[in-house]
Amino acid sequence: MRIDICEAFETIPEAIAIAQQLQEMYASASTLQSHADRLYVAILDVLQLSISWYNRKPWLKSFDALKRGKDYDRDLTMAVSALKSLQERMEKQAALQAQVEQQSSMLSLLNVSKASLTRILDHNMTKMIFAGTQSSPSCLTYEHTV
Repeated sequence: MRIDICEAFETIPEAIAIAQQLQEMYASASTLQSHADRLYVAILDVLQLSISWYNRKPWLKSFDALKRGKDYDRDLTMAVSALKSLQERMEKQAALQAQVEQQSSMLSLLNVSKASLTRILDHNMTKMIFAGTQSSPSCLTYEHTV
């Protein structure tokens, strides 16, 4: 159990660092913030289980280990797996958020380009129309030939 607790403690700083970095990068993403909140709760669960195990009397730990057998560290194992799962979900959500932001910026760039292109085409068509009528006024006059 001590080894499991030490391994759990090793994963916590990495999980916090990744969560903080992703929260800073995507501060406006509410889903990502929700995942980060759940991740912090999972970290607190791991810490609570670890501290409560250390606070127990040695004879109670021994009795509980004999009584539960292989399931002795099940609660901590489940808490650590939940922590890792939430960390993976948060990283996937960040990747999705990055794709959304990239597509959004591409669409806004395309909209700007489309608007600029439309403006240029309208301007050029107007110039061609006015240039065509000024250079060949015969198209505006009616000639009647007998």
